[in-house]
Amino acid sequence: MNVGTVISGDDTPNSSNFSFVSTKDYVPFLGDFLESQGVVGQVVEIRKKNSLYEDPSTVSEFHNISKDFPEDDYHNLIVDCIILSPGEVITPKPGSVVVKVSEDKLSKILGLNETGLNLGKVIGSNLDAKVKMSRLIQKHLALLAMSGAGKSNLAAVLIEEMLERKKQDGRPAVVVLDLHGDYKGFASSPEYAEKTKVIDMSQSKVSVDRLNPRNLEKWSGASEGAIVEYSKIFKEFQGQEDRSFEKLNDLVKNSGINPKTLMSLESSLNELNELDVFASREEQLNRLVKNGSLLILDFTSVDDFRKLQLLASTYITQLYRLRKENKIPPLMLVVEEAHNYCPERAESDYLARNILETIAREGRKFGFSLCIISQRPNRLSTTILSQCNSFCILRIMNPNDTKKIQESCESLDYNYI
Repeated sequence: MNVGTVISGDDTPNSSNFSFVSTKDYVPFLGDFLESQGVVGQVVEIRKKNSLYEDPSTVSEFHNISKDFPEDDYHNLIVDCIILSPGEVITPKPGSVVVKVSEDKLSKILGLNETGLNLGKVIGSNLDAKVKMSRLIQKHLALLAMSGAGKSNLAAVLIEEMLERKKQDGRPAVVVLDLHGDYKGFASSPEYAEKTKVIDMSQSKVSVDRLNPRNLEKWSGASEGAIVEYSKIFKEFQGQEDRSFEKLNDLVKNSGINPKTLMSLESSLNELNELDVFASREEQLNRLVKNGSLLILDFTSVDDFRKLQLLASTYITQLYRLRKENKIPPLMLVVEEAHNYCPERAESDYLARNILETIAREGRKFGFSLCIISQRPNRLSTTILSQCNSFCILRIMNPNDTKKIQESCESLDYNYI
């Protein structure tokens, strides 16, 4: 279908863009895929032009006599396109015909795959947007949009597609950090209930064995002197049959250390004990993370910020260790409201930030992918965003968020944000 003719502008057509005047019977839409002389482009701007109104000095004069002229005959729609054809060094010639791209050609250019994850329809076509799974998530995915733009809905579609995959097509596990209960519906769905497990994180526990000197310093901010003394106490604790929090506390009280240091240690331990997260044993995630399964870590009822951070940090660390040791299958970790875990500012209270940045840098080597979801990209760790190879951007209005996305992904064209 002939939809227009390429025109010559001040600097177009060039290797990046071309513009055309549309035919009267073609209604262009932003995002349409078109081609001219084999060069494929996507519509990014639509403008109206009328040559009768180009000269400011004659506009007012013409306005008085416009009823005597067929003004509508001079109206034109000018459509601007960016060139998508990979590796193209030619540009369409002015005067060349613009047509709709065939679906076969469009599918090849977009890299669609029959066994890919179906995320919807390609705009302006009947093609299913089946994106190759490894291409989308293997090197981490950022799903960014303002509040109410459909982030969680798209993430749910992505999870559904992964759960429905055939064994021969590859079925990684999916783990979700769910802050608001957006994903618990999977557990009651007839299609996905058998594949879904939910952990109520408000009832979840962390093994006291994790209260090693390094974690005590990180979790409580205990002084260096207190940590030195605690190292000796914790070593003794590890040799005990009773490894409860109470036993650890008793060993600290009876350690005979300097009273000032003792007071500091007891204060740090008491603060952590008030979070009600420590027990002799903790959930063994290797029993729950399986190929083609969904594990939801439900933080809906966790109101304490420190408890949220400690639990998230511990569980993510355990998942990463298990994956590195090949004790669980390849997985994708979906981090909802990611700015609550890995903000740009390196504040010590955000305990999950370091492990998430480590996974962003090194996780793909071990088959551990991140799906980072946020409505405030500007608040996200640059380290994490810059390691994302795929972006799903639904709607962004805040200019600071737009700038952050552009800085994190230099190859992303501004027209797509």
